[in-house]
Amino acid sequence: MNYQIKRNTEETQLNISLAN
Repeated sequence: MNYQIKRNTEETQLNISLAN
């Protein structure tokens, strides 16, 4: 569960970076 949240957070950060 914790790992899944961490992974989701990393992917979200990446998506935000690409969007900017």
